[in-house]
Amino acid sequence: MAIEPAETGHPPAAGVALGVAVVLAVVTGFVDAVAFARLVGVFPANQSGNLIFFGMAIGGWPGPSGWRNAVAIGGYVVGVTLAFAVGRRLPRARRGPVLLAVELALLVAVIVVAGPIDSSHLRGGAEGMVLIVLLSVAMGVQTEVITRVAGIMVATTYETGAITRAGEAVTRLLRRDGSMGRADRQFAVLFFVVAAYVGGAAVGVSALGEWRWALFLPCAVLAALAACWLARPQQFPGGAGDG
Repeated sequence: MAIEPAETGHPPAAGVALGVAVVLAVVTGFVDAVAFARLVGVFPANQSGNLIFFGMAIGGWPGPSGWRNAVAIGGYVVGVTLAFAVGRRLPRARRGPVLLAVELALLVAVIVVAGPIDSSHLRGGAEGMVLIVLLSVAMGVQTEVITRVAGIMVATTYETGAITRAGEAVTRLLRRDGSMGRADRQFAVLFFVVAAYVGGAAVGVSALGEWRWALFLPCAVLAALAACWLARPQQFPGGAGDG
């Protein structure tokens, strides 16, 4: 993820953009944890992990079938492609809430297909494949909802790049050169997003995540965020005064 110069804009919009990124990172961590531990045994968003598991399966690792990870990777790519195609045809102020609505619809479909989540076994067969596709496409769509906070490229669905950029920011801070102000801002943004992902995963394996209808929680969060975005588009990324 390349770091681009900070955009000028309304200061509250930058703060709201960071808030949106943090909320979406929490949702991602929660969904990843619930899906991996209790539903389908793969990460809908963390494709680095899926690639490793897929490679291990090819190498003969006696673990779960690698097809699950391959389907998750393919579904994520489809989600990103779908979101990009849809988003570029929408007015900037409506892009975020519309993509959130698509993600929400996909997660609701997961709830309908899965029903109450029983932690005693992972879903397999055709049902497991459908669930993996729905979950990974939803996370791919979310990737396009917000890609920049205060001029800093972020991703709310995979964090390896964010950790790398945070390390680069620390290096700039230690050098104390002319880019120190931007490096400080970059580190803070990426730190909050990564911490939110970790926090969401922690909640996903807590008592809340053990609830049989746990996926209602991210749906409620996404619905509330989309509603706020529609009600005050000028305060959100992509709207008037976008920062």
